Amino acid sequence: MATTLEEMCDGISETLATATGILSVKSFDELTTSIPADQCPRLQVYVDAINGSSQNEQTQQVAFNGGVQSLDIPIFVDLYARQRSYLWLDMAAMVKCVDAITDVIQEQEAGNYFGVSEIQNFRWRFQRAVMQYGKSKYMGGRFTITVRVF
Repeated sequence: MATTLEEMCDGISETLATATGILSVKSFDELTTSIPADQCPRLQVYVDAINGSSQNEQTQQVAFNGGVQSLDIPIFVDLYARQRSYLWLDMAAMVKCVDAITDVIQEQEAGNYFGVSEIQNFRWRFQRAVMQYGKSKYMGGRFTITVRVF
């Protein structure tokens, strides 16, 4: 792998920090034990797994009958939009954040996804959730950004 997990997490953190309305973004090495109310909406970015592929898979790049092993790396981006209180306010805050983050993700251009040139492509999804962090509950969810590197 030509890049590091730290570079990928930091690249995603820095890129998503530009989303309208996001007040705080913490990469894996900056996580705290609580989320102060004045730091919501907050994103927390960290790696979940690494999935390698063999040289025989269809998606493999090949040149001169050789293969290049690829890695698919799911990176979690947890959204803490608002501490739970009133459902309609909580959902409104979450939807606003998801729209802003989606805009930033869709603006990514090939060759420099999230500011990391080694990311060949990526796919992503979002799943809404009520997230517990410490003793508090937050409306938010999880973006899973799966990056592919060779």
